[in-house]
Amino acid sequence: MRSDLADQFLCLADFEPAARHQLPHAVYEYVSGAAGDEITMRGNVAAFDRLRIRPRVLRDVSKIDTGITVFGDKLSHPILLAPTSFQRMSHPEGEVASARGAGEAGAIFTLSTSGTATIEECVSASQAPIWFLMYWQSDRSFNRDVVAQVTLPATIDALPAIAERVAGRIPVVIDGGIRRGTDVLKSIALGATAVMIGRPYVYALAVGGSDGVRHCIELLRQEFEMAMALTGRASISEIDRSLIW
Repeated sequence: MRSDLADQFLCLADFEPAARHQLPHAVYEYVSGAAGDEITMRGNVAAFDRLRIRPRVLRDVSKIDTGITVFGDKLSHPILLAPTSFQRMSHPEGEVASARGAGEAGAIFTLSTSGTATIEECVSASQAPIWFLMYWQSDRSFNRDVVAQVTLPATIDALPAIAERVAGRIPVVIDGGIRRGTDVLKSIALGATAVMIGRPYVYALAVGGSDGVRHCIELLRQEFEMAMALTGRASISEIDRSLIW
């Protein structure tokens, strides 16, 4: 890890002001903006802040296990990178750098349909699995060709009902408002299998390329492990709704 990244960026919130300073104004507004009056985006973050977690002591948390299995892939932690569009506007390597940084941090990278790199480029750059988000097109032959190449999101308020309805039949991944390790903990406690981050890693990409993306993921994982320790949970399987205050 570049020492300047480790010294300058101590949490995910540190990346945004640096990216805002570095990126052209229009690009920053594209990355940071959301639909309409951005009420949902602000609400996603605020919803996590409303939830309190219950600390627990006198538990053996000397070894923390954050590993999960999703669709047969064994992952070292439940932090994934969400699909975001046109990443080469933020960094010359774009999605390729994000895929590389994600792989180095043991995270799945998800390529957007509106990405500026090919699936093959991202797969070649990453040490971890690559996912692809495909917007269904009216041209069925196009859909077939894309699927041949690659062989819910919900806010925290909607998550419990979705997880209950799914009842473990498929993984539940939440995307929206994840900014700190306690958010990851709360998501899993309320039924998520894994979480996705979007804007934070794009800001990190803008200021540090693949190193920035890796550092962003590692910071979030470290915070998550600390949150698990403070609530007396040594493994993912021990995280349940009882830790929500």
